[in-house]
Amino acid sequence: MTSPATTEPLYTYRLMAYLKWGGPERQLPEDEPNLPRDLVACAASWRTMAKENHFDAGEMARICSVVASHLEILFVPSNLKEEISLAPVEEHHIRTFEVVAVNFSRGPIPWICVKAFFELGFTEEVPLDGIGEWQDANDFLDWALAFRYTFDDPEEDWCVMADRRHDGIEIFGPLAPDDPGLTYAEKIGDLLRDVLGEDDPLSEHSS
Repeated sequence: MTSPATTEPLYTYRLMAYLKWGGPERQLPEDEPNLPRDLVACAASWRTMAKENHFDAGEMARICSVVASHLEILFVPSNLKEEISLAPVEEHHIRTFEVVAVNFSRGPIPWICVKAFFELGFTEEVPLDGIGEWQDANDFLDWALAFRYTFDDPEEDWCVMADRRHDGIEIFGPLAPDDPGLTYAEKIGDLLRDVLGEDDPLSEHSS
């Protein structure tokens, strides 16, 4: 990337990437030796809940945490165009992320939804909620994001492939420091809870 002139201002913004649904590049059988046993146990628990059509919120949170422990997210700036108003940045891990939904219906390596928060420096000001316009004029930041599992052979490319490819990851921001970066679906869920009230039976399963 071209370095900004020293006289140019540098703006640092907090952004959120949302992986709508992403699945493993390949699936493994449950008796595969390199497959983490805690992941296999999570798959069995999820399938039991799916069969009963009742997903316990506490168990789902635990499963999402286990899945997250086997996931890493990289920001790879070399995948972006060179002539854009993004300040020079090295390839690095994104440490702040949350697995918010899982689906083990296709095997012991789940499909996942992930929210990841990261900061980037820009050589031009980006207005509030204006990252979409910036990407239209520069490049799409999801090209620089690599979601992958950390088990099995570290030399293998264990990518999590976004459903619908380029359309499977959305970038939101800039965000305020305490903004949880709610997706559209989550905002609608919160709105329904506000309208219906906590005693409504729908509120228990809307998140």
